[in-house]
Amino acid sequence: MEGGSRVSIIVVSFVSGGLNRLPEIAMAEMNRREFVTTLAAAAAGICLSCGGDVCFGADAAPAPGAGGTNKVDIGTAADYPSDGLYDKYLKDQKIIISREGDKIRALSGLCTHKGFPVTVKGKEIVCPKHGSRFDETGKNTKAPAASPLFHLGISQNADGHLIVDKAKKLGMKELEDPSSFVKLG
Repeated sequence: MEGGSRVSIIVVSFVSGGLNRLPEIAMAEMNRREFVTTLAAAAAGICLSCGGDVCFGADAAPAPGAGGTNKVDIGTAADYPSDGLYDKYLKDQKIIISREGDKIRALSGLCTHKGFPVTVKGKEIVCPKHGSRFDETGKNTKAPAASPLFHLGISQNADGHLIVDKAKKLGMKELEDPSSFVKLG
């Protein structure tokens, strides 16, 4: 036996007995490294079984009136009075709003390099994890991200509210697609 300390844990296994399955309790000894490895594997299994929602935080519920888990009501055009980037929905919904002239667009708030959340620094979008940078249109301007941020579908409902569809991802080649922006005026 190595010089490390040993940890006793309870292992529960189920013994088949027809409809009556009774747990059988057995004691097992393992060293600290085995214990930590087993614990990490169990935690990973739990995260995988819930789709990562518990471990990584599920997207927040949609705003009232959005009508679905992928649709987010981001207010009216009056909430975005001047050109620039708006990060009001970045933390909870991973959405950046960009206004350029008479067009309002929605950008994904996740870096295309490794999927980490980005931040807004003035007129630039920055990935604090690995240093990727993007301009106001979402175009990548500094590696390691090799592709631009996705644009998200956006529309205006009958009440004048802007609705972002997070399920509809558009690339830079689709910037003139009518679903990639709302034209004001």
